[in-house]
Amino acid sequence: MASKIPSNEEIIPYCQEKGPEVPGVRYRQHLWIKHREAYPADQAQKKLQAEVTAQRFAYHALERCCVVRVPEIHHYFRVGKKTYIVMDFIHGMTYPKYRKTHAPAEISRLFESIAEAVRHIWDFNIPTTNPPGPFGQYEPADRFFSASSVGRTFNSMTELQDFIHGTLAGEGKKWRVDFISDTLRLCHCDLAQHNLKITDDGVVYLLDFGMAGMYPTCFEEHALANQVGSDFARRLRLLLFGQKLSPNAVAMVHAARLLW
Repeated sequence: MASKIPSNEEIIPYCQEKGPEVPGVRYRQHLWIKHREAYPADQAQKKLQAEVTAQRFAYHALERCCVVRVPEIHHYFRVGKKTYIVMDFIHGMTYPKYRKTHAPAEISRLFESIAEAVRHIWDFNIPTTNPPGPFGQYEPADRFFSASSVGRTFNSMTELQDFIHGTLAGEGKKWRVDFISDTLRLCHCDLAQHNLKITDDGVVYLLDFGMAGMYPTCFEEHALANQVGSDFARRLRLLLFGQKLSPNAVAMVHAARLLW
């Protein structure tokens, strides 16, 4: 738990001093300040609230877990189109460094712990009626919809399914998704090796919930399959989903090529 949270008046010039091109800065020894410009400016508050809500739900889902956790958010605010999130700074190593310094058996246990944590987040009872997408119906922008978003939101699973079908059919593609029997779950949607920290005592932290939202789990599957050439994503996908891509994920792969 952070001992002292800086004020907005302290945070803004501190981040400006470090440079606007830096997406996050360490504050003293215990805090990390994530700051960015959210485009368009009128969506900045929604984008901020969506990320904070997702990370806080994930934090509570794993707060009693001794192996995998999520940094606690202490404060957040917006000034114009600039957003700031103040959270715990995690002292630890990245996955590439961990892989070089640990035995294969330890690495296998690491992946098993991460997979268990992801499933736990999926199963966490979130008291929300949020439709598909980021919390608060912010326009989705991620590894499927593209980093600049598709310029719309979705009110139901049927709307999301119809959007993907329309994208595929418009280009004469045969693949289709079937979300009717699926359940919306909190998906990180960017489970990549750079969003992981492992502390000296073996606790794993999942970072950066900027792409997270309520989706069918095939969105998590697609986000992992999208990371072509990543050994981390490949191994985690095998544990969570198996060797073969699901029909929904296959259709999403083809639809994503048309959206990007």
